[in-house]
Amino acid sequence: MARLNDFLPVFIFPQKLEFFMDDVTTFKSTLSIYNPYNFPLRYKLKRSVKEENKYQVSEPEGVVKSHCCVDLVIRHQQPYLENVGTKDVFRIKIIRDSDKKHIAQQDVPATLYRSRDEHLQAAGVNRQGDIRRPGASRQTESRVTPPRETPDQAHHSSDSDGVPPQLDPLVVIIGLVCLLVLALPYQGEDNYYLPEYVRTTESYRLSAAFFLGMVVLYIFIKR
Repeated sequence: MARLNDFLPVFIFPQKLEFFMDDVTTFKSTLSIYNPYNFPLRYKLKRSVKEENKYQVSEPEGVVKSHCCVDLVIRHQQPYLENVGTKDVFRIKIIRDSDKKHIAQQDVPATLYRSRDEHLQAAGVNRQGDIRRPGASRQTESRVTPPRETPDQAHHSSDSDGVPPQLDPLVVIIGLVCLLVLALPYQGEDNYYLPEYVRTTESYRLSAAFFLGMVVLYIFIKR
């Protein structure tokens, strides 16, 4: 999330692009730019790579209308072995359309990996989402003899089975705040029970809806 000079946030999602050689569906990614404000924003996307044909971008520059979003389709056209691990950068410059002033920018890294499983293992996470110890070697199950468990270890493992993953309290608080913002009435509505200063605007509602969607996506992935 980039920030404007007048402290208005600009929402760009996702924060990074990942491509995997073993999954052709990841060769095409979507980068979304959200504008929840009452004025249009102009964007320009620049690449750090020297090879012009390495990526194909649908609309490298354009205008995001007020209360709208633009989806940029980015296609990796050179998913080759020699490009594995190379981190490229897409720099998005945000310009206020009224006075053409450069008011914000954000860098979005893009990386090609050999496979999704290998990337997760390198990050310390196996396919079930368990955390591996740093430096733990990867071995096939056919060659590994599981160690014998002591009675205390067996009792501990049986107690831990079936325990759902714990959610971050901050994520829960953010979700509740977003629901509260969406439940409040608009400014100018006839409501004699709530004062004017606790009512919301369209931009606040769009921002709350965006963050609520991110919270739901986080909870879905976590579980």
